[in-house]
Amino acid sequence: MATYHKVNEKNREREPLRIAVVFPRFTGPFGPERHLLLWTRELAALGQDVTIYTHRFDESCRALLAPTVKLAEIGFPPVRIHVLATLLDLLLMPWLALHVRDKFDVIHGITWQAAVGARLVKAGWRNRKAVVVHWCTEPPRFAYDLLSDTLGTQRRLVRALFTPILVLIRALDKAAVRSADAAICSSEWMRGDVERIYGKRFSVIYPGVETERFQRGNRKEARNQLGISQDKTVFLSVSKLHRRKQIDHAMRIFRDLALSNSVMCVVGDGPDRDALCRIARETAPDSIVFVGKATDDEVALYMSAADYFIFVGKNEPFGMAPVEAALSGCWIISEGTAGFKELIAECVVPPSLPLPEGDPPSLEGKVPGWDAVARKTLDFCRQTLADRGRKGI
Repeated sequence: MATYHKVNEKNREREPLRIAVVFPRFTGPFGPERHLLLWTRELAALGQDVTIYTHRFDESCRALLAPTVKLAEIGFPPVRIHVLATLLDLLLMPWLALHVRDKFDVIHGITWQAAVGARLVKAGWRNRKAVVVHWCTEPPRFAYDLLSDTLGTQRRLVRALFTPILVLIRALDKAAVRSADAAICSSEWMRGDVERIYGKRFSVIYPGVETERFQRGNRKEARNQLGISQDKTVFLSVSKLHRRKQIDHAMRIFRDLALSNSVMCVVGDGPDRDALCRIARETAPDSIVFVGKATDDEVALYMSAADYFIFVGKNEPFGMAPVEAALSGCWIISEGTAGFKELIAECVVPPSLPLPEGDPPSLEGKVPGWDAVARKTLDFCRQTLADRGRKGI
């Protein structure tokens, strides 16, 4: 069973916690960046004193930043190579930690690089009594179970140079996570994975969903706005177009279902777009449509318009898009293990079984919003402080 924490309705009445959140870079209003900003917005609404420390904050994220959440942007070199930027996220954490000059009760490290940064912040004399909470979005997969995938795409010289770096990354990652006062992950499936890697106890707090944005809407109206025929059976995929998301496999599932008068809409962009377009022309040339990058409102419209959502990502610690699609009224076609199935199992069907007809079961009241997640993490932090001898907080 997931480890839950009883919501304390008196959070507003108690002395606010001073919370530092360490996060490497905000590159856009999606994924972990979006979730962090929605979570801190709700923490601020509960009266907490929140400061975000980051190397870089993209202006596209500004609209999600709550006015009362403080932001400290330290600076990041203009690097466009993804592997190098990922490494710099880690190497520049000591520089970020030097800029934390305020005193905090709780230091959240979110992502594996930030686990190192949060530990360094606590090492400073101002924050030795603070507790470090590591929120594991996922381990650095490229250094663990996706090592062969990571190195297999590189040239021999790059592999030779990168291998000892990966050994160092694993050592730093494990040391930082194990030194945290407490650790959180997003699902029971993920807990088994990270406890095996780190040899440390993790608590499970499911991520929140924008329940006001993703609701069962008018499918007919959504299709009218998107120009999709009402008599089509619509399949949907929403994700970054990256090999780990296995969109090519999703397209083959769509082809093998062999439904007449059906269409698959692929929403998103990424480094594998051109390759996936070629595969689509070979797989189902007249039935797969690449939409490209979509706005928040357009994503919600596509989910309202779709009948089925295909999700086959590799080693996904949770998988937010399927939950959003299920809230919008889609059946989820998925195989393998993923954390989201713990919340919406009744809406999931494997591709080997006949597709269900009609609407999936309602999830109203079963999926947490970010306000509930903020309250759970706040109670978790207060309990961690109490366990470390910080009473009356």
